[in-house]
Amino acid sequence: MYVSARDRALGLSKWLQDAPRAGFTPPVTVVPDIDTIEVTNIDLTLLGHGYYAEAEAVLYDIADLLKHNSAPAHRLRLRLGPSLNPPARYWVIGA
Repeated sequence: MYVSARDRALGLSKWLQDAPRAGFTPPVTVVPDIDTIEVTNIDLTLLGHGYYAEAEAVLYDIADLLKHNSAPAHRLRLRLGPSLNPPARYWVIGA
């Protein structure tokens, strides 16, 4: 799951529905058996919702995942995000 604090579409949805959205941060949503990747620093689109299709670093990560099915710890452009309550953890993508 890719998440971003700049996703204006999800931010508006959160405001309209008055409920949290999994892809909008903060907080970073961590779900068991789902890898969470924060892309806030990558997203350059107007609405902040197109990072999955327009940001090269995210496309690289998706391709790496699909081709090799590698865990986040073994993917080239990911680093461990700031600590949450263990065992919850997430990853941050670098440019």
